[in-house]
Amino acid sequence: MLKISEKVQRISIRGKLILFMTTVVVVISLSNLYFYNMAYSSMDDYNRLLRDYSQVNSLSIILIQGRDDFAEYITGSNGSEEDNLELYKYRISMDAINDLINKISASSNSLETVLQSNAVRNSIQTYSDEINNIIDSKSTKEAKYLLFLKAKTDSVYIEGYIKQLLNTKLSEGEWYHSQLISRVRTIRIINFTSVLILMLVSLLFIFAISKSITNPIKKLTQFARNVSSGNFVNKELEMKSSEEINVLASTLNQMSKNIFNMISIQNQLHEEEIKSIRISNELNEARFLALQSQIAPHFLFNTLNAIARFSMFEGAKKTTHLIESLSSIFRYNLKGTEKVLLSEELKIIQAYFAIQSARFGERIRFDIRCRPDLGDIHVPRFILQPLVENAVIHGLEPKESNGMVRVKIFEESENLIIKVIDNGVGIHAGKLAQLLGQSEESVQRKGDTTGIGINNVRERVLLYSRKKDSFIMRSKVNLGTVITLNIPKS
Repeated sequence: MLKISEKVQRISIRGKLILFMTTVVVVISLSNLYFYNMAYSSMDDYNRLLRDYSQVNSLSIILIQGRDDFAEYITGSNGSEEDNLELYKYRISMDAINDLINKISASSNSLETVLQSNAVRNSIQTYSDEINNIIDSKSTKEAKYLLFLKAKTDSVYIEGYIKQLLNTKLSEGEWYHSQLISRVRTIRIINFTSVLILMLVSLLFIFAISKSITNPIKKLTQFARNVSSGNFVNKELEMKSSEEINVLASTLNQMSKNIFNMISIQNQLHEEEIKSIRISNELNEARFLALQSQIAPHFLFNTLNAIARFSMFEGAKKTTHLIESLSSIFRYNLKGTEKVLLSEELKIIQAYFAIQSARFGERIRFDIRCRPDLGDIHVPRFILQPLVENAVIHGLEPKESNGMVRVKIFEESENLIIKVIDNGVGIHAGKLAQLLGQSEESVQRKGDTTGIGINNVRERVLLYSRKKDSFIMRSKVNLGTVITLNIPKS
């Protein structure tokens, strides 16, 4: 018995559900077939009773109709077609009477109804013989009518026999009807009892199935809670349940072992990871300082040339302003700190704008949009001036007029967004991808003021923010270029 119980318990959940549903469907189907059969049998018996009543009643009606037809034939017999029609109706009535009496005799079950149906049959046969004799007789019309009156009297007796047969059928039908009602009541009780038993068995079966599922799941849940709280149990979780639960228990045991091993390895590697992070930060700092160490002299030549021209044609104020702007750029370039205030970066690009305005005049216009309170945010040094210079030299210098460089700075959540926008000649998509994929040495181009190009800025911003989307450059030919920097404020 215990082995059978264990085998049943180890059946899969799907198997248990299929077994339960199959059992319920089979029991319900068999019960319905039995009750339907009983109901149809009762209906057939009831219809047979009604049919017997109808046949006996029809027998009496047809007998009277046939007698009336023959009476009209006797009283008006002169050989006309109407007389022949009445005789034809009578014979049809007699054929119907014989057919009905045969059916009534065949459906008689009791001795009394058999005897009465035979009596009716014999009486009708005698009556039929009398009528046939009248038809075949060569007597006068009056003599035939007297013979018909005697036959009519016999038909009245036949009506009495038919009424007795009908009363007997009604009595038997009343008894059978009471038996039918009793049978229907019994069927109703059996049906209700079977449904109630099926419901109770189904509830017990459902309770047993749910218990066989929920109890193991509670054990699995408790085991999983222990693992999630870091309480690794050395003893494995043992389950004797369905196939699915056993697989889940085995998987949880293996997962617990794997997590324990991973935590052990993680603890061993934690110190090495800290050391690695420290070394990586030092390398990044060294690389950060190395990327901004070059100064290109070409810009100095262009600037001094502009100063010389202005000093020839006008007074010393503009010349002094240009020299101060140039000096501030050189002084800022020699500054050794990694991070500066955003306001300092903006001062440098304003100095750069002043120099380039003197050089290009109305060909290029400059615009800076930034809230004053954002000037206290720290950013990497020298990230704006190289981008603005790239826009001027490579985007706007080829244009003859209506050049525009706009610097927009705003907050977005916890980040500082800086956009450098120009309406220059733009860059082809292939060339842009090639430009961003090359090293700083290979993309450094003639005319850069500080020797710090786009890739230099991009690498320093990526190192500073440690986010892939911190430097985005988009460009369309003949429309311009937009460079977006996404720098964390903290």
